[in-house]
Amino acid sequence: MLRIRDGEFRPDPSKVRNAVIGGSIGTLLEYYDFAIYAFLAPVIGRLFFPPPDKVGSLLAAFAVFGIGFFARPFGGIALGWFGDRYGRKPVLLLTFFLMAVSTATIGILPTYESIGIAAPVLLVAARLVQGFSTGGEWGGAAVLVTEWAPMQKRGLLGSLQVVGSYSGLLCGSAIAALLYSVLGTGGVENWGWRLAFLLGAVIGPFGLYQRSRVDETPAFLSREQAIADPAQVDSPIVDIIKALGFAAILHSGAYVYLSFLPSFTQTYTKISSAHALWASSLALVATVIVLPIAGHLSDLWGRRPVLLVGSVGLLVVSYPAINALLVFQSFTSVCVVSVILGALIGIYAGPTPATMAEMFPTRRRYFGISLGYNIAAVLFGGFAPYISAWLVAQTEDPISITYFVMFTTVLSSVVVACLSETAGSKLR
Repeated sequence: MLRIRDGEFRPDPSKVRNAVIGGSIGTLLEYYDFAIYAFLAPVIGRLFFPPPDKVGSLLAAFAVFGIGFFARPFGGIALGWFGDRYGRKPVLLLTFFLMAVSTATIGILPTYESIGIAAPVLLVAARLVQGFSTGGEWGGAAVLVTEWAPMQKRGLLGSLQVVGSYSGLLCGSAIAALLYSVLGTGGVENWGWRLAFLLGAVIGPFGLYQRSRVDETPAFLSREQAIADPAQVDSPIVDIIKALGFAAILHSGAYVYLSFLPSFTQTYTKISSAHALWASSLALVATVIVLPIAGHLSDLWGRRPVLLVGSVGLLVVSYPAINALLVFQSFTSVCVVSVILGALIGIYAGPTPATMAEMFPTRRRYFGISLGYNIAAVLFGGFAPYISAWLVAQTEDPISITYFVMFTTVLSSVVVACLSETAGSKLR
């Protein structure tokens, strides 16, 4: 039920709890899907794309990683429109089902050696389904949680949805590290990689059950009142462009410094595959710890100060951090650098769901967040590992992986600086 105090609707805590769990479990699976593919890209490249050299197969694997992102804006448009018109809950049930099925499908695909060119074709198809469903997942989960959250806790509770996202990355990194540690490279290439994808399907029934228990949000149910409000005068195109620029750093930072970095460190430092993945797991632990702290601070101090600490910090630290990693080339240095970068990403990501929800009116919040976030995913996330590998190949300087991330930090910092402060305000 909803309670009214001091003119403000205060939702039942049990309903808020169900929304946070239901929103977070879906983003956990979404990011696990994409993370496990990135972490196992060298294996997937050799099994599904057998060109004559190792670098070529890795680039092919990362290209398919990026292809999955092309479907995300289409999913954001279709599922976002549906979610704004018919409700958040039915769309989020559909996206979760599609993600679980497509992840399990990758786990049972025959390889190039078995069926030839059909293997990469089927892999691309599964990635497109993943991308389409993901297009409606992150934005819908952010909307679900923030629309249920009390106004003064929107940053904190919204950050818990992102905890689900980065917990998915952490699970992917930890599972990949565990497989390499227990099975070795040969065991992972033989059958271990399949287990990693099939584990994603195990989350499916639990996640669907949790989402079935979530009620539709009060903001959506009262959307007719919001539409009739004469104060609702805004520019949807401008809002979507702001959301796109705002999300740029989220995708570049996550996919370069958290997903691509293990492959990078295996090539350019002296550490093993297992050690590289354990270092990535430590970075993700730091991110997950920092996320709710940053979200809570954004409720107390405002969204912009916290966001700027994360974006400007990442801009300043990126080059010297990766340079230190390349100079010392030890497991300890990789762990320290990864943790610092992961924490800075967490500072920016914590207030993100609340900030993006506050950019849009209720009647097009799902659509606007999903479209802006997923266009940013295509431009700055999907091909981030590929661009990073390409920059290194072109410049013959490993430090060049920082250039792309630093560009996006400047873009996002400018957008944040231009945003109005919205902490403590009612959703439009």
